[in-house]
This record gives sequence, structure tokens and C-alpha cells, in this order.
Amino acid sequence: MSEPFAYLEIVEERLLDHSVNVGITVHEDFLKRGFDKYIARIMFNVLKVDENLDLIIKATHDSILISSAFHDLGKAWKHYQENLKKSSEGNKYISFKGHEGISALLVYPFMEKFILKVLGDDSSSSDTLLRATVRAVMMHHHTMIGRKAEAKDSIVKFIKDLKGKSLEDALVSWPEIVYEIMSKLQGLLNLKNDVEESLNEAYGMSSELTRNILKIRQRLDMTLLRRASNVISEGISNMILYALITADNMVAIRARGGSPRWAWEKRKNVVESVRKYSKVLFEVLSYDHGVRL
Repeated sequence: MSEPFAYLEIVEERLLDHSVNVGITVHEDFLKRGFDKYIARIMFNVLKVDENLDLIIKATHDSILISSAFHDLGKAWKHYQENLKKSSEGNKYISFKGHEGISALLVYPFMEKFILKVLGDDSSSSDTLLRATVRAVMMHHHTMIGRKAEAKDSIVKFIKDLKGKSLEDALVSWPEIVYEIMSKLQGLLNLKNDVEESLNEAYGMSSELTRNILKIRQRLDMTLLRRASNVISEGISNMILYALITADNMVAIRARGGSPRWAWEKRKNVVESVRKYSKVLFEVLSYDHGVRL
């Protein structure tokens, strides 16, 4: 098996196609309309950072684009790809329950390398942006019942599966899939050289990544646990989540068929989540910066 699936049930959707199309949709429907500038200005003005706003905007743009494109990397796990099931109608399908946990685990090392490379490891904006983007990946199925527990459970099972293995053994088309995704999206990036260097540092030596997976797990846990102490990070994460889930659903509908009304309902759930957890950011600061979502 050389090309992992993003979806398999009656119709097929490949992970590469889905990932690239989600990245393009986020770029076209959100980033080109100033979504990155809006979020960057929140960090710049609210965190009172003494940093280059233009650089924060560029880093925010690329971080949202890449984390959105990488949101389903966990689906490449062979435990999913090689475990075909059969529905009551007799159709073969793959269940990807909890994949978002593994996706967050895999996307973390790249996001950390890239954001710290561009903004610095002592930057308030880099800490906030790292937590926000990784949390959005982790939470992109949070509206489904039981998914938080399934995501955490999948991480535990994935780490157990890695014992005595490399990531190449555990994942289909790894690390080729990350390079293939980025090659399709490189024309949309602001900081291409930094992205390329960060990709090589994060994924170029996957044996090292395998050895460090438990440390990455610990940092991921801290990223998620610490969100309650930083309403800015949590609010920005929910805004990125809004863009990610909207794009994810629309791309899936185009590829797999389905009801646009269903996608709209999902979008409304995300908006309500943003309003609930980030009311001040969403309703007040958006007016301060003249941006409408």
C-alpha cells in the first residue's frame, strides 16, 4: 500500500488529496481574506509583544495553512489503513476513530521547529501560536460524542505500537506524505525556506523522532493542559478550529458526497464553541480589528 486513504466507504479519498484540498480551502476562504492578519494582530496587541508584526503575520499564515493540511496525518497509521471492516450492507470501510490524537502528536514536532525558528523560543506569540495550532488539530472532531477519549486512547495505542519500530514501519508512506503535501502547497507559503528546513529537522531523521516520541507526548499533554491558563491561546485555537472544520467538511462533501446542510450545521457548532470559550476575543477584539468571521 503506497497511498494512504483519508476515507474509504463506497467511495475512496486519498490522504494526499484531502490534505492538500483542505489546505487550499483554508487559504482561499480564510487566509486570503485576512484571517491570519486578524489573529496575528490579536497576539500583537493583546499580548503586548515587542516583536515584528509583519513576521508574526507571515508565521501565523503558514502555521495555520500547514497545521490544517497536516490535520489528518494520523490516518496514515497502518493500524487504520490495514484494518478493513465490513458494514451491515456489505461495504468495506476503514474506521479512523481517534486519529486526531495521533495527528497532533505527529504535527507537534514540525510546528515547534517552525514557529520557534521564525519567532524565537522566548516569544509570547510563538508559545501562543504553537499551542493554538496543535490544539486545533487535536480538537477537529471535538463535536463528535466520545472523540476526546478516543483521541487520547489512540495516542496510547500508537506509542505502544512504536516499540521496536520506526515511524516508517508504523505509518504508510512516511515521511513521503508530509513532503508530498507541502510540495503541492509551497506556492501558498510566505516563509518557504523556513518551512523546508523545519520539515527536514522534524521529519528527516524519523528514527530520532521515534526515540523522542514520549517526550513529544509529554509536551503535547502540557500544550493541551495549559490552555486553561491562557485564554488568548485557547481563543485563537478555537478560531483556527473554525476555519479547519469548515474546510475539512466542505472538502469531504465534495469528495464523498453528503448534505451541505450537514456541513453548515457542523460550522454552526464550531461558531458556538468559539462564542462559548472565547467570547471576549471573538465578539470584542474582532470589532477592534475590523475583521468579520
